[in-house]
Amino acid sequence: MSYKWKQTAGGRTGTVNADTAGVILESIEQEQGGITPIAIVDAAREESNPLHGWFEWDDVIAGEKYRVSQAQDLVQALVVVYEDANTRQETECRAFVTIIEDDQRHYGSIGRVMLRDDLKEQIVADVKNTIQQCRYKLESYKGFEKAVKSLRTVEHELVSVGA
Repeated sequence: MSYKWKQTAGGRTGTVNADTAGVILESIEQEQGGITPIAIVDAAREESNPLHGWFEWDDVIAGEKYRVSQAQDLVQALVVVYEDANTRQETECRAFVTIIEDDQRHYGSIGRVMLRDDLKEQIVADVKNTIQQCRYKLESYKGFEKAVKSLRTVEHELVSVGA
């Protein structure tokens, strides 16, 4: 498994190697049971931490809230790259997803989330909600009947996955 930045991640990706960022976030998850933007900022405060360069540290320009926002951007920009052993084709997916554990909202690695049914159900429910929102939006326009029908099929298929 390896990490890389999404193309939409913006200009800051050059300051931090994606694999390094992924390993650091995994380390935070192992130490704290989950990943929060505040935990990322705290880890990156040390100038020796590879994530340090991702953030704006000049408080005249940016305060704590901006760095927390940058931490959220970092997590959302990171993807995991899986390679099919037979076809050698690469597939990307979000490396860390938003979950709720012990009434705390934080990020969890997709590998850990997919191993736990309760967390996987949260992801499926989130996807179903997103599809439903898209379907509702398309239903308000003419000419998207085929797409609406397809979204209904996907919603139905997700019922068998869980959630």
